Amino acid sequence: MGKNTLVRIAALVCMASLLVGCSLVRVNPEKNRQLVIATVNGEDVQKGDFLDQYEQAKYYSGVTDDVEDDPQYKEFIDQIKESILDELIINKIVEQKARDAGYTVTEEDLVTAREDTIAEWADYLKSVDESQGLEVLTQEEYEQKAVESLQEVAEERYTTVEEVIREQAVAEQSPAFQDDTLADQTATAADVESYYQENLANQQADTSTISAAEVVLYETEGVKARYIRLKLDAEQQAEYDGLAADNEAAAASYLEEQLYDRAVELKDEAAGSDWDAMSEKYEEDTEIFMSTSSFEMRRGGTWDDAIIDPLMELTPGDVSEPMQNNGAYFIFLVDEQLSETVYTLEEKQEEIQTLLDQQKKDEKWAELTEQWKEESTIKTYKGRLK
Repeated sequence: MGKNTLVRIAALVCMASLLVGCSLVRVNPEKNRQLVIATVNGEDVQKGDFLDQYEQAKYYSGVTDDVEDDPQYKEFIDQIKESILDELIINKIVEQKARDAGYTVTEEDLVTAREDTIAEWADYLKSVDESQGLEVLTQEEYEQKAVESLQEVAEERYTTVEEVIREQAVAEQSPAFQDDTLADQTATAADVESYYQENLANQQADTSTISAAEVVLYETEGVKARYIRLKLDAEQQAEYDGLAADNEAAAASYLEEQLYDRAVELKDEAAGSDWDAMSEKYEEDTEIFMSTSSFEMRRGGTWDDAIIDPLMELTPGDVSEPMQNNGAYFIFLVDEQLSETVYTLEEKQEEIQTLLDQQKKDEKWAELTEQWKEESTIKTYKGRLK
């Protein structure tokens, strides 16, 4: 899948959100959308572009109208607006740089962009129907729906379908320009080896860092297992929480009193039953959860070693004794024992190279865009962002 296709799909997903009720783009008077909120080297940035991004930012940040109007959140809201305006200015500068470098949109490009957008949007609408178990229409019907959707988006923006397609096609030139500009930004073999040695040592010295590592170079021993979690009912949970706040030992005793015998019954049942069949049996039980897929549990990870250590003594197929963890009882089915692993540089070289290349490209792009911004003539009208 090409980068242009990914750009279009990202835009189409935003359209999808609009159509299913998320309303990421609010209807604003046409005059308001056409207000100029900045000029960049003599070219306008319009408020409509800001509003589209601002509504999306509010949606994904959980900012409601009440929060937006609350004075205590004014600084946070202003930061969102400043960030979006700065991004729009940078995008305009990059668009100009790309155009100057010959990355332009031809009439043929516009025809292709329209065809591709309709086809991809039709495929998206079809996938939504399939995922929801709805009747699947013909390709022609989905394409007609796609055209109608594009028209709806254009009306929301007080523009035409052709202009929506043109803006999208122009936007697709910037990633191509960026890729070509940064093509020579790559990490050296020495960079890769240095990263490997330093991060391997860090992960071995502090295993708690492994779960957040960009490239995992070391893994501790552990198991692959499935589990049954037996929890308290709502009334019992309230009692347990009250005890746990003051006396952990008392809370543990209460949990044992309430659940241990039932946990033992579940352990015995699991030892003599098909796991999937047992999982199906209890899928409606609100106090019992059974994981259906095996997952890794390694020492020094998210599970306490006190849980993992006894599992290390079992063989694949064994069911553990019930164990307390986070206010519930767990019974584990061990599927596999996992040994300690130290990955070699050769095994991780490509992954590290990709990571470091991208870091260098990101650093260089930030440097270039800041330089271009300083060289540009920019005037902003922040009072119009209200």
